[in-house]
Amino acid sequence: MEDSLSWSSFKPIASLLQEKHPDTDLLTLSDENLGKMISDLDVTHSLSDMPKDKTFFLAIKTAWENIRHPDDNESEDPGAYDAYI
Repeated sequence: MEDSLSWSSFKPIASLLQEKHPDTDLLTLSDENLGKMISDLDVTHSLSDMPKDKTFFLAIKTAWENIRHPDDNESEDPGAYDAYI
């Protein structure tokens, strides 16, 4: 996974966040704190500067929520949150 990881790899990053921070409340999680959590992941150390726009953080949170509740998203396009807007 690390070989092809990029900032648009929302689902793999979200999976790692879920493993490390399973009890995080995504509704109250600020972009600043999410950024710190992402920066603390070993796999992100080799990437370029993390995007700072709200769309990036929303995509990560959406992917993370989809990992937590996969059955809620069966009818949706499974790759929709991997398309960086």
